[in-house]
Amino acid sequence: MGIIVYLFVFGELVDAFQSRDMAHRDRAAIAIRTTLFLQTWRKFLAKMGYSEKRHFISAAAYNICLTCKNSLLALMFIHRDHLPQKLPLIPHKHVTEFIEHIFAEMRKLIPDFNMQQALLCVPKLARMSKTSSSSKFSKPTYKKTANGYSHDFLNDRECHFDYELLKTFPSDVEFSAIYKTAVEENHAIWGLL
Repeated sequence: MGIIVYLFVFGELVDAFQSRDMAHRDRAAIAIRTTLFLQTWRKFLAKMGYSEKRHFISAAAYNICLTCKNSLLALMFIHRDHLPQKLPLIPHKHVTEFIEHIFAEMRKLIPDFNMQQALLCVPKLARMSKTSSSSKFSKPTYKKTANGYSHDFLNDRECHFDYELLKTFPSDVEFSAIYKTAVEENHAIWGLL
């Protein structure tokens, strides 16, 4: 049962960033629940006398999870409270996937490049990226072989975002209710274990 819960909790955290049609209320609940799950796991290990190094995720992975939660909630607060107009929050646009692809392509051209070489390669990288994406997404054959997310930074033209949903953010009162729900869900998850 442990592996099922583990995959569920961390799969949901990925969904909170990658889903293109999830309400921000649900994203917040997932992010908070994941953090509560990790805190409860740590407390359980300490109470039972188990080593964190052996029975917990790595310190780096833990910090990444906290950063994901904090970043997602911060983006919601910024979009809700600090922008001059209501703009939709599209979390998957705030990741570094695009940059990672560019650096990988750059390393194919020049394994150890400097800034000047990178700037000179921009036109070639643009062509390579366009060629790669047009052939990759010309026919959606991915549905025949795999499940899960089948999108990346280049195929948003085919997506139909619900911008009104993505412009709707929980109020402070709703965040309190979301937190209470996340606590209850965390207790239910640990009840299974």
